[in-house]
Amino acid sequence: MRFLAKSFEIPTLLVLGLSLGAGAGFGVHEMLKPTLVTIEGDPSAYMMDAEAAFEKYETAKRKGTPLETALEPAEMISVAHTLFDAEEYSYCEGIGVSRAMGLVDQGIQSWKVRDKDRYFEESNSFSSFVALYNRMYQEGDSTTKYWGNTPNYGGNTPEEVSNEQYASEMGRQVSESIVYLVSPKTDSPVDLSGKGLSAIKKHDGGYTVDFEADPASSTLRYVHQMKTISNLKEFPSFDYVHLTYELDEDLNLLYFRNYESYRATLASGIGSTCEGSMTTVFRSVGPGEAAIPLPSDPSIAYPSDEAALLQKYGY
Repeated sequence: MRFLAKSFEIPTLLVLGLSLGAGAGFGVHEMLKPTLVTIEGDPSAYMMDAEAAFEKYETAKRKGTPLETALEPAEMISVAHTLFDAEEYSYCEGIGVSRAMGLVDQGIQSWKVRDKDRYFEESNSFSSFVALYNRMYQEGDSTTKYWGNTPNYGGNTPEEVSNEQYASEMGRQVSESIVYLVSPKTDSPVDLSGKGLSAIKKHDGGYTVDFEADPASSTLRYVHQMKTISNLKEFPSFDYVHLTYELDEDLNLLYFRNYESYRATLASGIGSTCEGSMTTVFRSVGPGEAAIPLPSDPSIAYPSDEAALLQKYGY
C-alpha cells in the first residue's frame, strides 16, 4: 500500500516547476525526511531598487565607465529586465526538461508575448504521467486564465481574476519578466549550487552575469506559484538557485538559464527533492511580429530541447 500511495503522488510532484523567467523542469526522487520548514517573509524587503540601479547604468554610459566596474551582478540583471520591460513589443520563449526518479522525462515549455498594454503567457508541462497546458491573458486590471491538461486551450473554462489576485497566486503578474528576487540582499555569499558565486564576465559583444541567489529570500514570490499549481502541504524549501544571464554590450537581455534544487512536501506528507534547469530567450520586436494568440489558436512549434532553442536563435 505504501508503494501505491507514492505512485499516486508522482504526477503531482512532476508539475512543480512551471514558470517563465523563472521556470524550470525538475527531476524528482523520494526523500527519507519529508517534513520541511515553511519559508515566509516580506518580498518587498528583498527587492532591488531598480530606479537606483538604472541611474548608475545611465551615469556609467554617459561617463564612459566600464559597466562591469560600475555595476554589481544584481544591478546588471535589474537593468537588463528594466530595458526589456520598457519594450512595447516583445516575446520570450523557454524550454526546460526534468527527469523524475531517473526514469521519466518531464518537458517544460513557455512562451510569453507583449503587445503594448496586452500580455500573454503560455506554460506547458508534460510527460507520460501528467500534463498541464495553461494560457494566461492580462489586459487592464484583470487576468484571464485558461488552465487544462490538453493543448486545446480554447476548450478550457476561462477564469477571470484581478491582476493582484493572480500575483498572489503565482508570485508575479503576467506583465512581469522575472519571478525571482534579485538584489544585493539576495546575493548568496556561499556557492550552494557548485556553479560559482555571483560574477560579471566581459567578453566580445557583451557580458555573462552569474547570480548565486540566497535560496530562501530570492524565492519568496516564486514559492507561491509552486504551491498554487501543485498539491503542496506548505511552501517548498530551496537548496540552491543559480541564474546565468547573457547580455549584449548595452545590457539588453539575450537569454538566461536558471538552475534550481528544492524540497517539497505534498498534502499527504510525502516529501521529494527536485532539481533541474530551464533556458529562456528574450526578443524585442516590432508591431505584429509576435502576435498574441486567441485561446483557440494552436501553440507555437517549440524546439525539441534547450540546445535546439539556443540554436534556433543563433546562439
